[in-house]
Amino acid sequence: MNVYFNPLDRACKSVTGALRQGNKIQWNIFVTHTPRKDTPTETECIAGEKDAYLILNKDGEPAISYAMQKTQYGYTISLKIHQTGLYFYRFYVDGVGEICSDWLNQGYLNGDGGGNAFLLTVYDKSYETPEWFKGGVMYQIFPDRFAKVGSMSDIKGRIRRDDWGGMPSYRPNEHGKVLNNDFFGGNFKGIQSRLPYLKDLGVTVLYLNPIFQASSNHRYDTSDYMKIDPYLGDKNDFEELVNAAKEVGIRVILDGV
Repeated sequence: MNVYFNPLDRACKSVTGALRQGNKIQWNIFVTHTPRKDTPTETECIAGEKDAYLILNKDGEPAISYAMQKTQYGYTISLKIHQTGLYFYRFYVDGVGEICSDWLNQGYLNGDGGGNAFLLTVYDKSYETPEWFKGGVMYQIFPDRFAKVGSMSDIKGRIRRDDWGGMPSYRPNEHGKVLNNDFFGGNFKGIQSRLPYLKDLGVTVLYLNPIFQASSNHRYDTSDYMKIDPYLGDKNDFEELVNAAKEVGIRVILDGV
């Protein structure tokens, strides 16, 4: 039996992306059939002979099994989820195995169990996308390399780069690790100095890659979400950037990795 399930295909999942609290979502699994090795004229499995289930759990809570309805193309189920949070789900077909997520986030049959689950975020029903975001022009900034005003101090474990525009270190060290610990010093003051340029481009939203304290220049290995990375500036510098941007009609969004 071959299966097709792609959470980004509305034929498989009626809501792509996050789900509003209390709204209905429908999952469809499409089944195709392959001949048995011993008897090529017979199919390995016919949808309708096997029972299938949606295995769903909210983060940190036990999983619940929901029986799926058999269809001429495979299986289907519709649910309303009333609690907000992060959910994990997979499917199980009796006598066949689980339908899990592969590295492309598409479904595959896993007879051994223990595969990766699909993710589903359920958000508060009262949440609405801000009006200023709709139809906006977003500009993404990698803070360490966008613009710099002032100089950096030495911080243990970091390599300070004074050759703005140079090639960053990207090769593994003697232990086979890429540390990404060389910093060029882009900061909030630098971004603020370029606001006129960004305004002239028609930008209405700045999207900043992580700004919190971390050991790498990309800061996706955040170590403290309550502290701004010192090479970028401090809380006052950040607030000044946000306020200055707002004065010229630009909002700021953070990557909360």
